[in-house]
Amino acid sequence: MKLSIIIPCYNEKYTIRILVKTVLNSPIKNKEIIVVDDGSTDGTKEILDNEFESVVDKIIYHQRNSGKGAAVRSGLSAVTGDLVIIQDADLEYKPSEYPRLMKPILDGEADVVYGSRFLSTESRRASFFWHMVGNKILTLLTNMVCNITLTDMETCYKMFKSDVIKNMKLEENHFGFEPEVTIKASQMNCRIYEVGISYFGRGYELGKKVNWKDGFGALACIIKYGIIRKFFNQEPFLEKFLRRVRLRKILPFIAFGQTVCDIGCGQDFALLRSISNTVYKSIGIDKKVPQINYSNIQVKTIELSDKIPLEDESVDMVTLLAALEHFDRDDKIIQEAKRILKDGGLLLITVPSKKAKFIIQFLANQLHLISKEQIRGHKRYYSVNELKRLLISCGFIDPKIKPFQLGLNLFCSAKR
Repeated sequence: MKLSIIIPCYNEKYTIRILVKTVLNSPIKNKEIIVVDDGSTDGTKEILDNEFESVVDKIIYHQRNSGKGAAVRSGLSAVTGDLVIIQDADLEYKPSEYPRLMKPILDGEADVVYGSRFLSTESRRASFFWHMVGNKILTLLTNMVCNITLTDMETCYKMFKSDVIKNMKLEENHFGFEPEVTIKASQMNCRIYEVGISYFGRGYELGKKVNWKDGFGALACIIKYGIIRKFFNQEPFLEKFLRRVRLRKILPFIAFGQTVCDIGCGQDFALLRSISNTVYKSIGIDKKVPQINYSNIQVKTIELSDKIPLEDESVDMVTLLAALEHFDRDDKIIQEAKRILKDGGLLLITVPSKKAKFIIQFLANQLHLISKEQIRGHKRYYSVNELKRLLISCGFIDPKIKPFQLGLNLFCSAKR
């Protein structure tokens, strides 16, 4: 695997030479180095210009200081590797330890690996007691909102599969990047591991930049992404509720070790994330979702009118949740579902019922409780008999169809 190393730096003229040379000499041969100068004014930019322009893979210059999070986002725009690690330019962390962080990913166990300063048996400078206390408090709060057990959320050394971090919508410009990226990785159901690392903390006289204000900023980000965004996001209220009801209809059919394909999985691929701890493999198909491949979740970006890029009889279950009504040729999609299902495999569908058309459009257009975009994309509404005829004509047997959500939707299961 190719490792992309993003080095955000700001006013690090005393360390940038040594740091870049140390990264160049790190034991990872297949690597790319991306340096992001975040508006330095102390001569760092000139050192990068004169000494490293032809040595590293890419140098990105910010016109003004924008913060670590902004620098990381700029670096991600240039990443071509399979893995990404953040490397501060302050010499507090050792690039020679990259293989230690890579190992859980290469072993197929992790999607994200944090280098913990508190797990290590390696050398570690004893410094800044109150920083440690603040770190422990922020890590505890992050663990609480994410239901994970990190020991060092604020560590610089965070390594990601590229598919993971490049598909996060990162927003924080400053040190709020640390809790934001942790919470979003957890919400993606990533497998997060920790390994012990060395740590050589520097003092403020040598340019250390994190202070107590950044601690309060991190706390605000934990509340923002771990609580407010989770429970009070911008999604229409009823849309979230209806999706949860659909998921509850599906979950009783999920069995351990299955391979499940969700056609029209949506941008948040909610079903795939819900079942990833149970199934062997979960595959999403959607035209609006970026390619993703981490843990046992794989999302393929294709036009849904095309042939699904899966082998014949390769999955145990196909789901179409609030998706079938959006296709020009619903029969073609059902036939594709049959093709990729194993003999005896299960097709699960939810569609809007005919009597729901006026009610759903009123909820979307007048009350704004459902996404207008979704409703405008409805090409048809179904009766029980119409849906049954469609499935039987495509070769499915024993279709069981029941109304739910006060009859506004139909839930169907059918066997190949």
